[in-house]
Amino acid sequence: MRITENTHIASFLENLNGLQNRRSKLMEKLSSGKDIARPSDDPDGVAKLIDIAKELEQFERYQKNINDSKTWLNMTEASLNGIIDQLTKATTVAGRASNDTVDEDTRKNYADQIQQILETVVSEANKKYNDYYVFGGTVSKSPPFKLGNEVSEEQFTAQAGEQVRLDYTDLAEDAVVLTSADGSVTLHENVDFTLDREKGLITGLAAGDYVISYKTNNPSVVEYTQDSTTGKVFRDIMSQQKIQINLSGEEIFVQGQDVFQTLTDLKNALIRNDAEKIRAVNPGLKKAIDQVIRYTAIAGLKYEHITMVEKDLEKFQLQYVKLQSQIEDADMAELIVKFENNETVYNAFLKAGAKLIKPSLIDYIQ
Repeated sequence: MRITENTHIASFLENLNGLQNRRSKLMEKLSSGKDIARPSDDPDGVAKLIDIAKELEQFERYQKNINDSKTWLNMTEASLNGIIDQLTKATTVAGRASNDTVDEDTRKNYADQIQQILETVVSEANKKYNDYYVFGGTVSKSPPFKLGNEVSEEQFTAQAGEQVRLDYTDLAEDAVVLTSADGSVTLHENVDFTLDREKGLITGLAAGDYVISYKTNNPSVVEYTQDSTTGKVFRDIMSQQKIQINLSGEEIFVQGQDVFQTLTDLKNALIRNDAEKIRAVNPGLKKAIDQVIRYTAIAGLKYEHITMVEKDLEKFQLQYVKLQSQIEDADMAELIVKFENNETVYNAFLKAGAKLIKPSLIDYIQ
């Protein structure tokens, strides 16, 4: 079979075009530094890169959760350490005030200090981070602990001829509402009983069970609901690893040794100038400090665990990034050799083709 000149030329141009395409791809890889510029370059490699990208994206979410968790726990520790400082101050006050040589006015001044400590402790217990109260569980609409002035329906039993100590001292001048336990009888101040508002003491009542409502001059009444303190807040910090990052406000401040009530008892004892009661409160303060310290340590252990997980996460991220680089990044030295070889063949091909094609066309291609 006779092969015409046009057939030789067509074959030459086809091969030349292939060399030019290869040349363009090699130049593209050299300029981008990537071995895979488009899915068709390496379909299997592209599939692997997609899987790696998904894993790295998930790692970023874990890292975000870890950062969030560490910030939460840092705030938890800071608040608890602040409360420990306040309780330590209260212990110092109680120690000084328990001395029998301290006079009544000095103890009243100490009571003012305890009032400030109580308000600070409640404020720390209501610390907020983003949309959550740190010790408030999953409830975000209202603070877990409410400090107010109103005492509603406090119940007590009176013995004939004995003085009754109310739960709070420093009562406001507002009218008190005192009734029999069944609500059938209403009793009136200075008629049915006598009330020492500053010291929160009632005298002159007949024996029986009673209910009283009143207000205090300073916010001393701490209220909370279980639902507002016990919800558990979790974060995913690694595949199949979920951690509770919050501590229950009820467990820290109310269960065991009631931190708020202990401070209130100390304030009452100071206002009532009761040295024996002041000394009796002191052990409770120390228990309260130990209790808060214990939960501070728990927060610290959680932080350490998350930090260890974070280090593992960083190792995994590094491994996946390295694998991604191995698949995606070009071997520049190898590419340069391939490009130079291609250029050699390309130029040689042009010279060989000069014998088949008119010089004007070859010059144009060059």
